[in-house]
Amino acid sequence: MLTINREKCIACGMCVKICPFRIIGIDKSEAKPVPSIVPNMEASCWACGHCEAGCQQGAIKLENGLPGENTVLLNELKVSPAQFEQHLRGRRSIRHFKEGPVDITVMKELIDIVRFAPSAGNLRPLHWLVIYDRKQVHSLVALAIDWIKQKLESCDTILPDYKWYEH
Repeated sequence: MLTINREKCIACGMCVKICPFRIIGIDKSEAKPVPSIVPNMEASCWACGHCEAGCQQGAIKLENGLPGENTVLLNELKVSPAQFEQHLRGRRSIRHFKEGPVDITVMKELIDIVRFAPSAGNLRPLHWLVIYDRKQVHSLVALAIDWIKQKLESCDTILPDYKWYEH
């Protein structure tokens, strides 16, 4: 599942440090000590991609059947604390949207990016449905509102003073 290119590896130990399951180690008795999977720990690998993403040399390849799934995290693209702070402080909820659909190319790129979001056990249980037809969107919104109303009505013992307000 995991291969380490001995030629590229500089034995920095980053993969060892960031492996959440501690299945990678360095045998220092070798002539050129490089990381490898600790004996009898192969089955413990969840294919999370931490080792591959953290290897600045690109020496680790995770064979998880998903081409292009993991990407080496480049130091020059890391976000500084100031950049992260500015992003969070400047972020606002959007309540007014432009008329017209989002360009399909942009939508595909965004969905491709969000598939890298972490999930418990690296299972990624999310599925995406993109609907461009305005009537279908309004129909789904109406169904969601009806479902919420039904749930709130069944919770009157939990939230007795809560009233559903129509807009």
